[in-house]
Amino acid sequence: MNLPDHLFGFQAADAVSLLVQPRRLLLLPQGAGKSVITIAAAEAANAYTVVVVCPAIVRADWIAKVKKFGRENWGFGDETRGRVFIVVSYEQINTPERRARLLAQVHGRIDVLVLDEGQRLKNPNARIVQSVYGVHANGTGLVAISRAVWVLSGTIVRNHWGELYTHVRALFPERLLKIGGQPMRYQDFLNRYCLWESRPRGGVRVLGNQ
Repeated sequence: MNLPDHLFGFQAADAVSLLVQPRRLLLLPQGAGKSVITIAAAEAANAYTVVVVCPAIVRADWIAKVKKFGRENWGFGDETRGRVFIVVSYEQINTPERRARLLAQVHGRIDVLVLDEGQRLKNPNARIVQSVYGVHANGTGLVAISRAVWVLSGTIVRNHWGELYTHVRALFPERLLKIGGQPMRYQDFLNRYCLWESRPRGGVRVLGNQ
């Protein structure tokens, strides 16, 4: 396993954890170097296509860090030949045209899908969650064509445990199996782990954790 020397000890350990767990939540505080860890792990995994989905405000920062810390000769933008590192915003990936172009760029296969600030994917009914995780987070979105999926966040849960549902349902569905072998629905998850009340106009309002 060939990791760069500039990693601190804990960063190297986290990079190894990404390599041995293709589907992983990398939960570290701001400033811990999640992007640097991810770049090192992607290169150690000999990834051919890496796709980072991130907030628009940090897209340029991601590209700059790949150029600074990456050792591979990565292609960017619309390059479709050679090893390619594609960085798109959540807003971009939410449009059918950009999503179709991404699929063409990676030829229908992603070696490493990185979801930066993954707490944005907490609402199973949100369109961006359906683009990335599939309808009701059933694993049929971008994750279905990704060999590895790494979710990065410093605050994956801000309000209640229900915000974990989409990640667990899409990436670790075996953890949510009920008697009979069917995975929990979102409401099942809330019933088990959260306190909630019905809204007068439909839907629920989560009050906190059980």
